[in-house]
Amino acid sequence: MEPIFLLKLNAMQKQIFLSTLMVVLAAGYLLAQARQIVPTPQRTTSLELPTAQLQARADMDTLFFQASEEACAETVFTFTITEEWGYVAGMNGYEDLEKAQRLDYTASGPYLVREVWAFFAEVSVVGDGPLRMKVYDANGPTGGPGALLGQSIDLNVSDLAINETAILLTIFPLTTPATVNADEFFVSCDFSDLYATQDTVALFMTDDGCGDGADSWELFSDGQTWLPINNSASWSLDANWLLAAVVELDEMTSTDQPFVAQRGLRLLPATPNPADEWVQINYELEQSSRVQIEVYSADGRLLQRIQQGQQLAGQYNERLNVQHLASGAYVYGIVTDNARLMSRFVVNRQ
Repeated sequence: MEPIFLLKLNAMQKQIFLSTLMVVLAAGYLLAQARQIVPTPQRTTSLELPTAQLQARADMDTLFFQASEEACAETVFTFTITEEWGYVAGMNGYEDLEKAQRLDYTASGPYLVREVWAFFAEVSVVGDGPLRMKVYDANGPTGGPGALLGQSIDLNVSDLAINETAILLTIFPLTTPATVNADEFFVSCDFSDLYATQDTVALFMTDDGCGDGADSWELFSDGQTWLPINNSASWSLDANWLLAAVVELDEMTSTDQPFVAQRGLRLLPATPNPADEWVQINYELEQSSRVQIEVYSADGRLLQRIQQGQQLAGQYNERLNVQHLASGAYVYGIVTDNARLMSRFVVNRQ
């Protein structure tokens, strides 16, 4: 019996249809095969991160991806491609369009993603084209990025923070905050426009074996195929892209106690917000852990790092003096042995 969708085709139409189908399938096979024979990625541009016990550098040195609290993440890399142009974590001869990192957050309800933070290892400016960050849900048909939830403003390549001896932060504010209703989502670097302007960028990434490659995805040149980088048709690497997100919890619109949680750390809204003289940072620990509180300016500069030491499981309400801070928005982070969460508070001087 002929397939139903061919019943109304004459012999010539069948031949044309089957020939076209074979071309499409062959193209997909060749695309996969081309990625399977990618030469082994080669490490380059390695930088070491100071541990939490060391004096903080003036430069940004704090990372917020899946493996960020693992010891192996204290050294990060870019990977070039032997016998091929470009980078695993950026633009390359395969014309990869996006690199997306899964972030796992458990929450009491919807929360907003305000900013995406990225750490670039390599930048080459030619035409100074635009790139942007995107936020996707994690409900794609393959378990990767699904529906687009939000997009940042465009930044030009010359706007990216880059330094040969330090890991610097570039902030991408979202044009409209993305609302997330699930326990995970993806943040993605979209550099698809840069092929036309002949610019080159690459993100920092962890070493192979540091982090789960099933959490780090890339969009192929066809604009439709997403694959995790541990797939044999991709790079066969278990690593993370250095991408992060800043969330905002709206206490006024939640009927439950709002929170966002990650691996034993629960972050509740800062109060009062806006603040004038003091802001209370509220969080809970499921188990004993070392804790530190970090405060960043709107441009990502680390302003303050407070070592809380070893704390037992329980709820904590730490008061921060903000009288020395100018009016404006600030990002704060809570860091434990296993997790790191970021949110915002506002200082409003009357």
